[in-house]
Amino acid sequence: MDTKPIVIAENKLQNKLARYYVQEGLQLKANEIYISPLDLNEEYGIVETPYKPMVRIVTPSKLDRAIICMKAPHLAVIPTP
Repeated sequence: MDTKPIVIAENKLQNKLARYYVQEGLQLKANEIYISPLDLNEEYGIVETPYKPMVRIVTPSKLDRAIICMKAPHLAVIPTP
């Protein structure tokens, strides 16, 4: 699995302003961190397949806000009785 960060060209970026984790991040004060619940990644408003579980970490920065999307490929579903 490739674990190196990647840079997306500006013309390939999507506007995700309406997504809950961006809205939560916009409410943060300096030195606060928001960690999203685990959910499935969406591209262009559609859940991506194969499924990509994601956790987002958002924090204000001096320049803007930073959103770090972390893939969670090794999660397991444990059935409950």
